[in-house]
Amino acid sequence: MMINGSIDIADSEIHIWLVELDKLNSGGRRLEDLLPDDILLKAARRRTDEARSRYLAAQASLRIVLSQYLGADPTNIILDYSAKGKPFIPYSTLGFNLSDSGGLAAVAVASKERVGVDIEQIRQDFDCLRIARRRFRAEETDFLSAFAGDRLIREFFRLWVRKEAYLKAVGSGISGGLDCRVDEVEGWTIANIDVGDAFAAAFAVSSSQIVPKLFSLM
Repeated sequence: MMINGSIDIADSEIHIWLVELDKLNSGGRRLEDLLPDDILLKAARRRTDEARSRYLAAQASLRIVLSQYLGADPTNIILDYSAKGKPFIPYSTLGFNLSDSGGLAAVAVASKERVGVDIEQIRQDFDCLRIARRRFRAEETDFLSAFAGDRLIREFFRLWVRKEAYLKAVGSGISGGLDCRVDEVEGWTIANIDVGDAFAAAFAVSSSQIVPKLFSLM
């Protein structure tokens, strides 16, 4: 586990860190020691031990990753939150975002403040077209209607995570509405990330020319 390193990030880059949360939990360090009391209280409200441990690992992974760019101990990184819950570092222009699902987390870091990432474990119990007809744009539903079975589910989730990543980047979250456009948005790069067959992931950043770089925390 890297702590207190120093990683530079160019304006033309976005760094995506993938974290296997159960492995991080088994790494021998008490992750609770890295986290403030408010996060520990939120973890305590999770219904299962697995949900609690994964939440703690995701929050710790965010601080461990940020420590690589800030040159600070993870315990000294203080986050503040916007009115809609988007975290930021006071007096820093470093942009970042966290998402986790099914034991896998993604942390996105960019020199731009407006950055979002979303990761979702692909589920087979979704009525994809019904949800798309209710929540997505008409042309997106038409696109999905061309598929069936596993391909439909995969394309649905690939589109879903692009939307969530964009909404997180602009700071509105899902309340901003899933009918937002994520295809060729001026001044933005919104793209999927290959994280294997069991997950879908995407990032969004307020730059039309961006180079993604993938990292692993473990």
